[in-house]
Amino acid sequence: MSHTYKTEGIEIRKACLEIESLFVNWSIDDVDIQDMVLAIDEALTNIKEHGYENVVGLVDIEVSLEKSKVDIFITDNAKPFSLDDIHDVDKATYLESDQIGGFGVKIIKTLMDSVKQSRSNGQNLLVMSKNVHIKGPV
Repeated sequence: MSHTYKTEGIEIRKACLEIESLFVNWSIDDVDIQDMVLAIDEALTNIKEHGYENVVGLVDIEVSLEKSKVDIFITDNAKPFSLDDIHDVDKATYLESDQIGGFGVKIIKTLMDSVKQSRSNGQNLLVMSKNVHIKGPV
């Protein structure tokens, strides 16, 4: 099963709510849903703030469920980025600074089982995967 969402202006909350509803319909465990929705929210926030620098931009989100594995494909036309270029934030320095944020990629990598990123034909592709628990009949 799969479903695709197209967002313009990166309507993050709306996209997350729609995808969360889909996960509920697929009978995915609540904890797994929370993890995946938070990872999607973090990814979309990073695309909006850093990739598009808070201007309107297109983002495609495709989610698929195969047996007990969810794959999330997020494609955008924002400026290039590489997960390899993003380093963990030093907690001591962070606490002493006025910096806000900086933990998004770490959160995504912690919540998801696999996170890959690539760039091709002027587009960024982020692929996040998670093995999930499917609720049995109630």
